[in-house]
Amino acid sequence: MGGLILVGLLACAPAALDPLDFTVPEPSSTDTGDGGVPLDNACAAALFASAGENPADWPRTANHLFCDPLGGWLLLGKVYRTQTAGQFLKEPRGFWQSGFDVEELGSPQIVDLPFDFQNGLSHGLASVASGDIPVHPAAVVRFELVHSDGPSSGQRDWYKEVTGQSDFEAWFGTSGTSTSLVCSDELLTQDCTMASLLDSHDLDLGGMEIVPGGRGLRMKLDGHVSAALDGVGADLEGMSSPWQTSNNTEWGHGMRIWIR
Repeated sequence: MGGLILVGLLACAPAALDPLDFTVPEPSSTDTGDGGVPLDNACAAALFASAGENPADWPRTANHLFCDPLGGWLLLGKVYRTQTAGQFLKEPRGFWQSGFDVEELGSPQIVDLPFDFQNGLSHGLASVASGDIPVHPAAVVRFELVHSDGPSSGQRDWYKEVTGQSDFEAWFGTSGTSTSLVCSDELLTQDCTMASLLDSHDLDLGGMEIVPGGRGLRMKLDGHVSAALDGVGADLEGMSSPWQTSNNTEWGHGMRIWIR
């Protein structure tokens, strides 16, 4: 009996993802976009069913997002790592509402990409448009932070409660979304706080702190006076922490954003 319980617990745990070891899945061969074809993406299909929504009534974007079949998580966004200040990764304002580089969400890789500043081909962030994803009353979003020096240097998760479709679509906006639970576990029972995701002076990921009482996770989006500080910042400047990078800064970390 004990063995069966252990297997069940392992099946429910988020899969350990190595961003260096993934193959981009082939696009669905049956998704014609005509509104009559079922979702082939297992995570997306489960999400639509839980939300009581007909996939034919929604954009077909979800069929091409990466699905973690072991944990049932659908990849909604990712922020790339950087180890050099001043790379000016593309991190546009309003990315959550409008979507950005959605085609890159077919893979969970967040390794550094080649940069071509002269031709404007630098990358930095990918996101599905939040209005393309239906949410259900028990939906949870997982924020997975990956150290800029690689996952072996640090990886940590936070889980955020989804309180409704309209609030979900307003995340990372400037108008101030309502607060919801942010916890260290998927069941939303441990180390919890009420917080919001807000684009103010910085893009604040409320409730996600490496050091208790610290500044918390944040980003510098395009147009910020200090936009050279790219990726996700983990702590206050000068704080001693394993999340200080090899460049002696807290910036440049990567992130994946999942829902189920």
